[in-house]
Amino acid sequence: MKKQAVLKWLEKNFQNLQNNYGLEDWTIDVKLENLTTNEGAGTTMAEVCSTLYEYRKASIIIYTDTIRNVQELKSVLKHEFYHIILSTFTIFYQSLLDSHTLKEDDMRLQYLLKMEELVVVHLEKKDRHS
Repeated sequence: MKKQAVLKWLEKNFQNLQNNYGLEDWTIDVKLENLTTNEGAGTTMAEVCSTLYEYRKASIIIYTDTIRNVQELKSVLKHEFYHIILSTFTIFYQSLLDSHTLKEDDMRLQYLLKMEELVVVHLEKKDRHS
């Protein structure tokens, strides 16, 4: 989708979608960019680049050149909302990294990351069937 079309849709619909996912008390900054590398091409459409759970703030980057239509845009936003909702996981494993309890390549960290992703996938499936 073109950036202008995404921006127009976000201006009209983002707040309602955010509220529907229980994130009405969050400030979510959305940046629109193009995916400039092939790293993740075909799979990466957006990412939550930061979450400050205690302040209810988050940033999402949407790679507009990877999104084909409004349905994909909504799906991507819902996926990122789930990551924001689960950001307490991030706080937990980041604290383990910061305390040097875990290292980046530790399998326990990989397990925590995978567990978060599995919960997101499960929530997406439940969302599609409701």
